[in-house]
Order: sequence, then structure tokens, then C-alpha cells
Amino acid sequence: MSFAGADASGRAAFALDTNRGRAAGDYQAEHFVAMYDERTGWVHLEGYTDYPNTERALLDYPDSPYFDFAGAPYALESIASPVNGLSLSIGPLEPRVTTRSDSTLFSMASAPATLSWSGRTFEGRVIYEFLAMRDENRLARGISGLLEVLTAGPDFQGLYLATETGDLYVHSAPASAAASTGNPLMAFWAAAERNLRADDVRFDVTAFDAAPGFYRWPASWSVRWRSDCGAAQLSVRSLDHDTQANWITGGFAMRAVEGEIVCGAESMPVFGFAELIR
Repeated sequence: MSFAGADASGRAAFALDTNRGRAAGDYQAEHFVAMYDERTGWVHLEGYTDYPNTERALLDYPDSPYFDFAGAPYALESIASPVNGLSLSIGPLEPRVTTRSDSTLFSMASAPATLSWSGRTFEGRVIYEFLAMRDENRLARGISGLLEVLTAGPDFQGLYLATETGDLYVHSAPASAAASTGNPLMAFWAAAERNLRADDVRFDVTAFDAAPGFYRWPASWSVRWRSDCGAAQLSVRSLDHDTQANWITGGFAMRAVEGEIVCGAESMPVFGFAELIR
């Protein structure tokens, strides 16, 4: 789940993944959490950790000492984190794209949302992901499982972007990742709660930054597609970078990004996150 929004003082983005799994009768759960505030930069939030899955939840969200959930998958209503002074209220989720195979379900939705944090209230959008994989559970393998997943399918680039009335998601992934996402190049675009066409997507990295190893971080992007308004183009650039993991030949990072979509005579700003696995 990724949120991007703004108040009168600036923009903020917040991302939370809650992964869960089962292996040999044991149940696992973990949070990945990231937050960026345009005024102060990257924000440290408590809860980026694994935790006991005492509820034995696989489809539902197991509460943790850090985050409480109201609602169910695809009907998520709110997330509260008293320890971080944060709460997120989510409007009705609208389906955007779904792919499935014999062993995998990958589905995305989006909705208007309100983030409350540090005495501020941000109005924005949520992009929601649901990924279920049969007979696959890296949580049971600890750090070795994480490195196996990351290094098996490097060069994933996902853009989670909010506009004033909607959202845009696009990812470029290696062929080895297509088993989970259904397509190495995928996009959806929504405005005013309406799905817009995103056909014939072309994804290009237009600039790179140095990384602490034998690789580089993508720093700006150009994405083109055909939509209801004709030929659409997205230009995105990095605002700030946060490396989550580095293993010399590659890494995992989040970037706060901004840019604009131009389609026909209309131009609209975008803001959000880029997720990078190299």
C-alpha cells in the first residue's frame, strides 16, 4: 500500500507492506514501512520488522504492536499506528488491474485517502496491492530468503504516483518477475474514479545516479502510452533517495519523486514513490 498527498505546508508519502506466510505449521508476518515528508525528508517510523503472527492470518491482516488494521483485503478502511502518531483513512477501493495464474494472484486498486501525522492532515490517494503466491514463502527463510528474491529478479522499477484527481502506477520488471505480476511491463491510470486506458506502454530510464557498488540507481524516467486523450507522456524525476539494502552488485531503495503527465492539451503534476530493486 502506498499513499501520496499534501496539506497546505507540503507533500508527504507513506508506504506499508504487511507480508505474511505459513511454513511447516508456523505462521510469519512482517512490516516494511517508509515515509517521506517534503519539509523534513525521510521519516523514521517504528515497525519495520517481523512480528509474531499469533492470529495465523494469511488473507487478513494480523495486527502488530505497530499497526492496527480495520477492514479486510480489498475492503481496507483504515490503518492506525499510535506508536508513530499516524493514522490513514481509506475510501472505497476501486479495482484497477488483476492478473492470475495457477499459483499466483496479483491485483491492484486505488482510492482517495487521508493521512494524519504529526498534527497535520494530508489529502491524497492510496495505491493498493494484493499479491498471493501458493507454495512460496520467503519469510520462513529469513535474510537468505530476502536476498534470494531480490537477486533472482533484479531491475524492478515501480512508480506509485498520485495526481490531483487520481493515480498512475507503472512498473518495469525482469521476465523472471512476470510469474508474480503477470507482465514485465504493467500500468494503470485512473482519474475522477474512472479507469483510463494505458495501452502500448513504453518505459525508459532517462538518468542514473551512482550507487555504492557495481550498479547505478535510476534517477528519472519517461513513460509513454496511448489513452483516452490520445498520446500520453509521463516525466518523473527524483526528489530524494533512501537506500534500504545494498549487496554491492545491486540494492533495494525507495525514492520520493515528482513529475508531470501530459496528454492532449492537459498537463497534471504527479508525486509519490519509486521502488527500485537493482
